Amino acid sequence: MGDIRPNSSVPAPPGHQRLESWKEIAAYLGREVRTVQRWEAEEGLPVHRHPHKKLGTVHAFRPEIDIWMRDRKAVLEKEPLGPASTRSRQVLWVLAGLVVGAAGVSIAWWRLARPGELHQSLQVEIALPPQTTLMNGPSLALSPDGRRLALAASGGLWLRNLDETGARLVPGTSDAIAPFWSPDGREIAFFAGGKLKKLAFPDGIPETLCDAPDPQGAAWSQKGVIVFAPNLEGPLFRIAAAGGRPTPVTQLDAARQEYLHSAPSFLPGGERFLYHARGAQGANDAVVLGSLESSGGKPARLFSSASGALYSPGARSERGHVLFFKEGNLAAQAFDLKTHRLSGAVGVVARRIRYWASGVMDLGLSKNDLLVYAQEDLRISRPKWIGRHGSHLGEVGEPGEYKALRLSPNQRKLASVRINASDLTGGIWCLDLVRGVDTKLAGGVGMDDPTWTPDSAHLVFTWERNEAANLYRLAVTGSPTPEALLPAGRDRWPLDCSRDGRFLLYAEIDPATKFDVWALPLQGGGAPKPLLRGPGKENEARFSPDGKFIAYQSDESGHVQVYIQTFPPGGGRWQISVDHGAEPRWRGDGRELFYISGDHALMAAPIALQQGKPHPGKPVRLFGGTDSHSGIRVWKYEPSPDGQRFLVLTPSEKSAATPVHLVTSWRKTLK
Repeated sequence: MGDIRPNSSVPAPPGHQRLESWKEIAAYLGREVRTVQRWEAEEGLPVHRHPHKKLGTVHAFRPEIDIWMRDRKAVLEKEPLGPASTRSRQVLWVLAGLVVGAAGVSIAWWRLARPGELHQSLQVEIALPPQTTLMNGPSLALSPDGRRLALAASGGLWLRNLDETGARLVPGTSDAIAPFWSPDGREIAFFAGGKLKKLAFPDGIPETLCDAPDPQGAAWSQKGVIVFAPNLEGPLFRIAAAGGRPTPVTQLDAARQEYLHSAPSFLPGGERFLYHARGAQGANDAVVLGSLESSGGKPARLFSSASGALYSPGARSERGHVLFFKEGNLAAQAFDLKTHRLSGAVGVVARRIRYWASGVMDLGLSKNDLLVYAQEDLRISRPKWIGRHGSHLGEVGEPGEYKALRLSPNQRKLASVRINASDLTGGIWCLDLVRGVDTKLAGGVGMDDPTWTPDSAHLVFTWERNEAANLYRLAVTGSPTPEALLPAGRDRWPLDCSRDGRFLLYAEIDPATKFDVWALPLQGGGAPKPLLRGPGKENEARFSPDGKFIAYQSDESGHVQVYIQTFPPGGGRWQISVDHGAEPRWRGDGRELFYISGDHALMAAPIALQQGKPHPGKPVRLFGGTDSHSGIRVWKYEPSPDGQRFLVLTPSEKSAATPVHLVTSWRKTLK
């Protein structure tokens, strides 16, 4: 899996505190060389080897040695240890031997130990397996004893022993997401291909338990029951870990307009569990206490929250902490198991935690106070004009963490969503491409997908504003105040406006049909009507310039492809992409359709009209892609009306992959 990288905020020890040989280390400790070599081999004395020097060259740092000796002494005073009991107690130091910069300083370490044995909390960054990225969904699971880490990354499920430097790919786990361990750490479960699966550690064969089309979290009870959220909407289900038929274990509260229960996690004992209840009105979102048994009583709402919560036991059996998402960060607060009440101040454990609106977080906890979590991707980028054949024609705006961009119909303005890296709040920005003036129109959590009206005077965007994500309209001049276009309901986001200004295309989540495309009349009133309600996820719909067709993407075939359909529906449908296609965009005259391929290249398909019906031609690659010599990987783009240049957003070379961090004695970060 590569190296474990020390947190860049940790300073390197000064040069005079470095011990340059076994002899110097032994002299500093007042022991013989053979003794310190044995300590290094059997008990993890923090000794480092420089990979570019001759074999046998070692060094150590006095601060590391001092901490190691202090902890070793504390353990020995509690219970004298011989070699056998030392191994059984796992008083081992696991060192991360990473060369940092030209100086080659290695300073990261942690120990697998019982809670409270470490005198401070330490943090290291864990590198992903080479040429991989985390999946777009919960990807981390720490075994209950804190010895093994499961990662859902490119290629499948990767397992790593934390006292080793490599990870192995588990066969048969392609597209795995949301892994979670059995309470005894002997099995691991995950979701893949719309199924809930499990396998025995370390060499078991994946076994399918049941369907789970769009999983939103799961947990494994000590009672041999798995509780999971199989869909984007609906209650939690339970299934025996040995297999069987899944049955509902929670019931949506209609009075609170609940539409999703997600992110379950069990409390000690394995009968009661916490879960997240999400409603059409965001103010009702909460962490709820549920039970496997009907005798457990009515579900109890514990506290308002944008996410689920994980319980971590403390030194006293009835008191511990719950961890949850708050304002972009991972927070923790004391929690009493008997009274089910929070107490004390809310503390921040980690910044920029990876999180989904369904209430699921990307983290794992062990029984010995180890915490592993993923941070949100840092996508520092800058829009660039690129010619049809890949030539660079200039840059637009300032570098930032862009989430979306949209050119105005008159080509004079660029709307974008940019994220504040410190607190993850978003904002709608408008850049005047003629004058170079960049204006923030609105700011807040949950703003996304700006879409222009045909007069280039207003933007329609989605905003999760104390409710499910809804559609809002905003003027780009004067003193803009967002105006809701529809009553709150299911999650919605805008896609495109017709050139005549009569219709707005938008996407909406439906529990039965996943993502659907609707048309909202913008003139003369009228109720919205569904256009695309297939079995797959229909999204990214765009009107043709003449308003007679819509192009969109769907995964109904099992792969995301681009299609054209008449507007209104009923006059036919045509597939455009061959292997994979996403985010279609029309040329200004409607005679060409662009889209992004599976390897992030920009593709173009000619569209001929014969007797009023489109006849698509063979798609051709314009530029970009994983194997492209240009180095361009198209992420977001907007074509010019003539299709000769494209405003492209690509992650810059300085962008970081999703950072994964491991923290020891995480509770000490709250002090």
